Amino acid sequence: MGIFHQNKTQNIQQKGDPIEALRTNILFSLPGGTEAKCIGVTSASSGDGKSTVVCRIAQSFAKIGKKVLVLECDLGQPSLAAVLGITAEPGLSNMLIGDSKVKGAIRRVEHVGIDIIPAGTPSPNPLELLKAEQFTVLLNELKKYYDYIFVEMPSGETMKKDVVLTESMDGILMIVRHNATMYQKVDETILHLRAKKAKLLGFVYNDPDKK
Repeated sequence: MGIFHQNKTQNIQQKGDPIEALRTNILFSLPGGTEAKCIGVTSASSGDGKSTVVCRIAQSFAKIGKKVLVLECDLGQPSLAAVLGITAEPGLSNMLIGDSKVKGAIRRVEHVGIDIIPAGTPSPNPLELLKAEQFTVLLNELKKYYDYIFVEMPSGETMKKDVVLTESMDGILMIVRHNATMYQKVDETILHLRAKKAKLLGFVYNDPDKK
């Protein structure tokens, strides 16, 4: 898959923007059919920039007329609310314990053109929430209303413990940050994804110009 250089000051509409090439590669890499596609975005370690990257990918799909949702499943280290300037609660954790309905948890981010369900109230056992049957039921319900659901997955060791998320994705992207992500952790994450028979769509190489 093509390389995406994430740069916060870059206008994604400019000619030759690598995120558009990434979007095309994703479209051709996913299975056919009309059902909503769930694309997981993970990284081998925290701090690789997946929160910002997942929003930019989702925005790119929204710009071609797709109805897009970003679902923040990194319940242990949530950051999407801060990235987008929205309230963090209620969110996914609140829905999974029955404290909020879907409608109350969805935020419309007009300047980006996407919907988002943030992580919500911090949970002492975030992985238990994601492993619960309620999560699978919720994801299947959300598929009825969106063309693409981009799921920000946990990173590294936390992601490896989360079987449900891996099995529910049509494809997974891994964020790799230049001069930050360790090769060993990348290899370990790839081995885990292959063991779970996950479809790894490719890598997003972040900050390649950073020294």
